[in-house]
Amino acid sequence: MRVLRAQETALCFVRKWWRPAACVGLASSVWVNLVVIPWKKGVPIEFASASVYVTSIVAAFAVREFGKWKGNAE
Repeated sequence: MRVLRAQETALCFVRKWWRPAACVGLASSVWVNLVVIPWKKGVPIEFASASVYVTSIVAAFAVREFGKWKGNAE
């Protein structure tokens, strides 16, 4: 019974919190890689590389929004 309760709790956590946690992580990675690291090293941001990086992050956010729009029915 305890194992089933733990499994149910873990499943609830994964279903409700993995997407928001992933979005926070993605947004944080943009901040760190495009602002903090270049600032600490004293180098300018390479905008060509930054645009590709931001585009990939936007694609990940789009997948999340599509999942929310589609719902959990399937």
